[in-house]
Amino acid sequence: VGGFVSMEVKRDKYGNILRRINNSEEDVVEVNKQWLSRLLYSNPVCILTTHQPTHNAMVISWLTPVNNSGHFVCSINKKRNTVQCLLSSSLNQFVLSVPTHGAESLLRSIGSTHGHEIDKFHAFNIQTCIPGWIEQPTPTIEQPTTTLSASSNYSGPIAISSCIAHMVCCVDNIVQHSDGEHAILFCHIESAFVKTQYWSGRTFIPQPQLQLVYPPPYLTFLGSSEFGVVKKE
Repeated sequence: VGGFVSMEVKRDKYGNILRRINNSEEDVVEVNKQWLSRLLYSNPVCILTTHQPTHNAMVISWLTPVNNSGHFVCSINKKRNTVQCLLSSSLNQFVLSVPTHGAESLLRSIGSTHGHEIDKFHAFNIQTCIPGWIEQPTPTIEQPTTTLSASSNYSGPIAISSCIAHMVCCVDNIVQHSDGEHAILFCHIESAFVKTQYWSGRTFIPQPQLQLVYPPPYLTFLGSSEFGVVKKE
């Protein structure tokens, strides 16, 4: 399937689908729908990417689950190019990618620039893929690129390759906050993928690897361009 090499569908005891990322030693979990909201329980810092009508990326942490079925709300300043992209898109679809400790500089760069002024993917060399780390289409000779943003045929949702979780989301409704400055988005997660070293089967948290070494933790936002990390006690 796409960039995955798999002869049969394998599931863990919790119903999550397990796959191997193509040309990699890493495995990925396609999260069972009953656990989708748990990816947002800890309020991780995410990179939100749109693909219609234009490709864009922004940093977001103001998002909160409202039930256990993958529905959530998020708040975005109306001046953000992302809001215009979502309002203009017929699909109202976007992807949340979860970065880890070490990506703080990239997050500050994305957050301090505007998508209507520059192509953030090229400006910051952001590598992209189809959600779930599926191998990206081959770019045309006329449009060589290391990202999906200039691919000739693929027009679906894009995720950030270096991140450890991808959530394909859809906007159900957008309302204006009473402050007149923010849009409140009511959304749901359609599908989600997590690298196995960050998924216990039912919870989204770094898992101990060989010799009890943990992978880099993901982030939470503290304000004033400062970040903290999320670890299990």
